[in-house]
Amino acid sequence: MDTRDREIFPENASNPEVSYDRTDISISGIVKFLVALAVVGVIIHFGLWGVYQYLAKGEVQPSAQPNPMVTSNRQLKDVGGDPSQVFPAPRLQPDPVADMNKFRAKELEILNSYGWVDEKAGVARIPIDRAMQMVVQQGLPTRPEASQPMQPQTSAGAKSETGSGSGPSGNQPQVKR
Repeated sequence: MDTRDREIFPENASNPEVSYDRTDISISGIVKFLVALAVVGVIIHFGLWGVYQYLAKGEVQPSAQPNPMVTSNRQLKDVGGDPSQVFPAPRLQPDPVADMNKFRAKELEILNSYGWVDEKAGVARIPIDRAMQMVVQQGLPTRPEASQPMQPQTSAGAKSETGSGSGPSGNQPQVKR
């Protein structure tokens, strides 16, 4: 057997009965679609241009009145004074910095003075410095550690098992550090 018989050459590979399906794709259909797409795009562009031209004719010209929210020397003379004072009610906040300073002063005065929060319930406020001094003197309440069992409460005058009066049952709370 000759090796030339087993090889397939392009001139020997043609089969006139086998071909692709010529009805799958149509070049003329693709060209017609692209031409129609271009024509529709041009029509849409000219249509939008016409709509913009029509809307531009009806545009309202800006008024010559100055903006009352902007303060300048020229506008103060034209309007007849400070716009924040001439502007009709409800007016905007004319001086926010001064308002914030007043607010802070009022809050600081509340934080640094004694007074009633709810007199009927007996709830009063104390200055922050005094409250911090009281926390330093008395300490913050703590929970017992999970590994230690809770000790039973004793009477207020009795001492704890260790014999010191500063434990949980003493006058001063125990602070763990």
